Amino acid sequence: MWGGIVFYVAAHQDDWQFFRGEQVYADLNTPDTRVIFIQTTAGNADLTDGWREARERGVIASIRAAIPAAPLKIDVKNILGHQITVYECANTANYCLRLPDSIGINSLKNLRDGVIDSLTAIDHSTTYYGWADFWLTLQEILETERVAIGSDHPWVNASDYNSVRNPGDHADHKATADALREFVANTYRRAWFASSYIVSEWPPNLDGAAYASKRAVFEAYSEAVLIETTKNGVPKYATEGEWDWWGDKSYVTLRDFNELDD
Repeated sequence: MWGGIVFYVAAHQDDWQFFRGEQVYADLNTPDTRVIFIQTTAGNADLTDGWREARERGVIASIRAAIPAAPLKIDVKNILGHQITVYECANTANYCLRLPDSIGINSLKNLRDGVIDSLTAIDHSTTYYGWADFWLTLQEILETERVAIGSDHPWVNASDYNSVRNPGDHADHKATADALREFVANTYRRAWFASSYIVSEWPPNLDGAAYASKRAVFEAYSEAVLIETTKNGVPKYATEGEWDWWGDKSYVTLRDFNELDD
């Protein structure tokens, strides 16, 4: 059915909209291409007021804003013994791992560093026992999707792990990239995108159609989040201030499948 496949692996629900949205839009509109999204954390910010649910719905809204209307299917898949919610629509699938973000001790960073020996999803759907359990699950998702399409060396887009190119980045971004680095070399081509606050200080490098398409997926995300949080009586949305920081910027380092990461 599909001629190719591309992956976007992000820590948070708005990462790719802010830092790689123009390429997502292009990939979603490339014929015969399946686009896979993975969010490793719930982006919950330690809140229990519906914030993480709203952000999850925002991701789906931003994806659907870039593709023709199609039915949405919600499923729970067993990946190496872990129950993971997956949203599928047209040429896309969105995997929601729902791990806690890095506010308290229970974080991907601390799982990676051995500070904690297990990490449970905030909806209690599953627990990862050790760092290898987590990154092997990511690998299984990518490999299952890649093999099903028959793509030898697809692109994986994720936050840049390199602190020189991407200084001061969020701990969840870095841990997610480090998990990918356990297995992506020699099989996957990588697009490591800058995703730290310092990007706001860099020169704009997007305009025209690329800027407009990135803006479209951001606005769909922001509107959906506002609608859902308003239902809960605590309206929140992705602010124009954040868009002003990052909207007209996109910085990425590319690596072929047989190139080493530095």
